[in-house]
Amino acid sequence: MAAVAAVVVVVAAVLVVPPLLDGDGDGGKDSGSADGSGTDPTTGLRQIRSKVPMVIEAPTIPAASFLEDDVCKGGFATLIDLEKLSVTPGRPDARDRELLPATTLKYVVCHTDSGTHADRSITAELRFLDPQAVAGLVSRPDATAAECRVAARTAALPSSVPLTVLNSSVAAGKVGFCVETARQTLVLVWLTGVRDAEAGHGLRTFTIDASQWKPGS
Repeated sequence: MAAVAAVVVVVAAVLVVPPLLDGDGDGGKDSGSADGSGTDPTTGLRQIRSKVPMVIEAPTIPAASFLEDDVCKGGFATLIDLEKLSVTPGRPDARDRELLPATTLKYVVCHTDSGTHADRSITAELRFLDPQAVAGLVSRPDATAAECRVAARTAALPSSVPLTVLNSSVAAGKVGFCVETARQTLVLVWLTGVRDAEAGHGLRTFTIDASQWKPGS
């Protein structure tokens, strides 16, 4: 509960931070920097893609699925690859190490115990699988590479964001986070919309825009 409260407080704080930047992105097109080389001289990062729309769907919850050793047995997960900026829904859940390196995060929902009774509890989380990834919150969708990297390295986000936060009001507002992966890829993930998931159980599906920077050559 303390971890959940900490996440809620951090997210809420971001929502009241005054805007740092003005202006919009380039609608998903490749983008360079102002120095003409395509690489930001302050970070050594080159913007590869900007505001790529993605949908993170809540997975379905088979009646026979149950959680065991952090794996949803008989269940599914939505896999997010921040290197390729792709989302793969409806994949059978597996141990984290079996999903690496292609999966940066996974959204998994499962029954907490085995059985068939209708009132079994549900657990859900958005989990970082990359053990070297760091992530922190940002207050605007147009943060620069330097600002995004600083936000990521604050490591304000835990390795797992639980159901109580995903389904709370703080995950419905204008909020985003920056992730720096083990490959030093930097990604700004901005929440653009939330809707009820087809899986039911009060779960949510999230729409996002993702902007990505990689080390320049």
